[in-house]
Amino acid sequence: MMLSGAKPPPQDKGKEFPSTIKINTKRKSRNKGSDPRNKGHYRYQRHLWYQLKRKSRIMISRVTDFDGQTRVQFMTTAVKETQSTLQINYRRVKKETIRVGMEKLFMTLQ
Repeated sequence: MMLSGAKPPPQDKGKEFPSTIKINTKRKSRNKGSDPRNKGHYRYQRHLWYQLKRKSRIMISRVTDFDGQTRVQFMTTAVKETQSTLQINYRRVKKETIRVGMEKLFMTLQ
């Protein structure tokens, strides 16, 4: 105890300033993704991004046929898929999926 004379002052500083956050090292491996104390951690940011990606979808709100050209208006929503509205994952919106999605939409409308 006497040899480590440099270690007690940092501990005292931690007591002086309660704003310094001390993360419990025993639980760190479990909490790495979801612990709000690791808010700045890139893994937590990625976790938030995946949550957002899972919730937000692109919904076809209006399909207009104008001079043979089909125009699709999209609307981002966080609502789950219902029978009346067709939603496409916004990461995978390509021409093929739009065409297939519109066919599904027209099938539901008829």
